[in-house]
Amino acid sequence: MENDTRTIEDRFFEVERRRGEIEDIRREAEDIENESRKIEAQITRDEAEIEHLEKRIQKGSKTISDNTRAIEQIPNLREDIETLNGLIAWQDNRSKQANTIIKRGY
Repeated sequence: MENDTRTIEDRFFEVERRRGEIEDIRREAEDIENESRKIEAQITRDEAEIEHLEKRIQKGSKTISDNTRAIEQIPNLREDIETLNGLIAWQDNRSKQANTIIKRGY
């Protein structure tokens, strides 16, 4: 009878010990799951940040490209301005000649 009691007590303590181990494992699994959720949330935030930065880079690249094209057109624009200045001077000269003719009464 004493052996039976001892065996039952041993089994009880063994079951309690294993129950404690199972509880420890469950807590560890919950901790891992919580950490996993935190990491997934951080990954989602990082992906959003990367997407935002990629959009900014694309916008900046387009702006640089547009500015480069505009800078490349400057020599042509200077040429156009010189041509227009020449035409304005010619027109001014013709206007002065016309005024002189009018004043002289020709």
